[in-house]
Amino acid sequence: MDINKDNKEQEEITTKVLNESLQSILEEIKSEISKNSIEIRQEIKSEIFKLTEKFQVMEDRLKNVDFQIVSTNEEVNILTSRIHNLENKIEDLEDRSRRKNLRFRNFEDSNKQENLEYMLHDYFKALGLKLDGHNEKIERCHRLHKPSNIASDTPRDIITCFHSFEFKEQVLKANREKRIKDGPYSHIIALPDLSYNTRNKRRMFSSGINILKQHNIRFRWSYPTKMIIQMDGKIESFDQPDKLKTWLQNKSLN
Repeated sequence: MDINKDNKEQEEITTKVLNESLQSILEEIKSEISKNSIEIRQEIKSEIFKLTEKFQVMEDRLKNVDFQIVSTNEEVNILTSRIHNLENKIEDLEDRSRRKNLRFRNFEDSNKQENLEYMLHDYFKALGLKLDGHNEKIERCHRLHKPSNIASDTPRDIITCFHSFEFKEQVLKANREKRIKDGPYSHIIALPDLSYNTRNKRRMFSSGINILKQHNIRFRWSYPTKMIIQMDGKIESFDQPDKLKTWLQNKSLN
């Protein structure tokens, strides 16, 4: 009996020691975990703070880049506007430098030495124009080079510069109103000598012009690319082909 009692007590003591050891180990583990957890949290907070700072720097840089883009776009728009204005001024200057010029088409072209001034004076007489006085004489005239897309047998145009703007207008009006029915001058066409860009801008009205001609509606050009139409006692002006198209549609002219 004493042996059994002693064994039991020994077991209890051993169990108690083991429990105490385990408890101590658990406490140490908890303490270590808690300590590590605090360190990990601090590290995470530190990393989050660093990332936040980096994101803030990146955001500030992006805002600065956006501002620079907006500023650059504004400068580009200003420069584009200035370039457009300068191009218009250059076109205007070129057209004004040609205001005394006319371009004649369909004069017989011999491709040899020819007296263009004599030929033109003869044509003016056929139109019924007087050639008295210095201001009505031709300052200079010459044939133009033929474009590559024009047939080889097509006569080259003649560019003519007059001393007088008024006489140039008389020639243009006579060519338009006093068509010669027979003879070598029956197919002569006189055109204003406009700059390349101005001619292209006027060509953009071609579809509307065809409709006007179909309905026998007269029009004239105001310098440099404004079309003027007088109809039903009203004067209409168009500086854009789309405006002319809308007006024709509203008038049921198509």
